[in-house]
Amino acid sequence: MIEQKFCLHTIRPKLWKNGGGQTREIACSLPDEGYWRLSIADVTQEGPFSLFAGLSRILTVIEGSGLRLNITGQTHNVGFLNPILFSGEDETVSILSDGSIRGFNLIFDQHAWRASAIADCPEYLQNIGTDVPALTAVYCVRGDVLLDDVVCLTALEGAIYRNYVGSFSGSNDARALRIDLWASR
Repeated sequence: MIEQKFCLHTIRPKLWKNGGGQTREIACSLPDEGYWRLSIADVTQEGPFSLFAGLSRILTVIEGSGLRLNITGQTHNVGFLNPILFSGEDETVSILSDGSIRGFNLIFDQHAWRASAIADCPEYLQNIGTDVPALTAVYCVRGDVLLDDVVCLTALEGAIYRNYVGSFSGSNDARALRIDLWASR
């Protein structure tokens, strides 16, 4: 069952922890579960990312051509809809490849959660395996995405589910991001 539906333009932006950009917080963990947070950030200038001691991050570019991340001295090219996992406590500096980007972020406690991110056309976002995620977030980047033949997401809309095992379909041009969290054993 859907827990939350959201639209990018209805979420008020806030300054990053380090003041270097803006983010829109979509959802975060309940007080009695390990920490996680979903957000969408606008990276409009090069510079350091905020540090999150003891946490991991998955960043997916959902708008713009991509960027390079210098993570503790190593450069990583991060393209459009190509998720990257890295430590939130590593010094990370963004280098914009071709103008600003918008990134979908998951910040989570790796001791409490396992996480994955996949971005593709909706047909490739189906569950793999039998391990049902505790939390699933789906964000429509472009086109239309249909969840369980019931919930329709248009571009810049998303939904969050608990224990989702449903199906995905969409328009021919649709691209979406799926993020799953499982409680660590």
